[in-house]
Amino acid sequence: MTRPWIFHPSQFLPIREHLLPSGHLDALQDLLDDFDRRALAAFRRVGANEKADGTAVTEVDTETTREVQSKLKARFPEYGLLIEEDPVPHLPDAEFQWVVDPLDGTAMFVRGFPAWGLGIGLMQGNTPREGHLSFPALGERYACIEGRITFNGEPFVPPPAPDVAQTRNLLVGSDLLKELRLERLHGYKVRNFGTNLYHLICTALGRAEGMISPRSYMWDIVPALPFTRSRGLVERFLDGRPFDLEADWVPDRRAAPLPAMVVARPEVAEEVIRQLR
Repeated sequence: MTRPWIFHPSQFLPIREHLLPSGHLDALQDLLDDFDRRALAAFRRVGANEKADGTAVTEVDTETTREVQSKLKARFPEYGLLIEEDPVPHLPDAEFQWVVDPLDGTAMFVRGFPAWGLGIGLMQGNTPREGHLSFPALGERYACIEGRITFNGEPFVPPPAPDVAQTRNLLVGSDLLKELRLERLHGYKVRNFGTNLYHLICTALGRAEGMISPRSYMWDIVPALPFTRSRGLVERFLDGRPFDLEADWVPDRRAAPLPAMVVARPEVAEEVIRQLR
């Protein structure tokens, strides 16, 4: 099926096509469709259990994990897989790696808020290649392949820059609301939707000037990196260091937590970090 795209940044090198099975996009769309049906059927009807780290998990998390593992391993037998609810990576030395958050925003999902979804990213070596995000309660689905973005199947068109200062947004992870001196920030409205991947896609699409990710994991970041990087955004830890995938995307560190980071255009990231110091 021919799909329209509009971005083709030079930093994205072509995937070796013979390594991608024919129809792989349709297989991913089927996974997203299945997730949408399952999650919407359970939305506002399901409770949660508490994991060892104190975070919530639902039957939607576990059922989506099982389905994603089964279908991706069967469809892409030579690809690795890193998924939040399974601590053991599958084929960690494979060139291509799927990185999946089966339900980002679980706490929001459990309490009946609509900002939650499924994130699937594809890495080749230490380079993010594809991102697929679905937020069914919001009616929003996004894809980014080789730097080309679609929103609900249509080419994404960047919005104009905001003319009113009051509409400049900075999205901040919940855990950071009490950890950072946010009163030092000037020129931004601080907002939170309870899901890291949604914060990232909103920033990539120009709905916010930047976002601050709390302590997180690869599955909280990687599915959205193709979007943010294709739009010229950068990742910076709060001490100013860049997020170095070449150093962090190695098998023995892939499931380790990452410090808080700012994702924004370079000048915005620099300004936010400077104001927080």
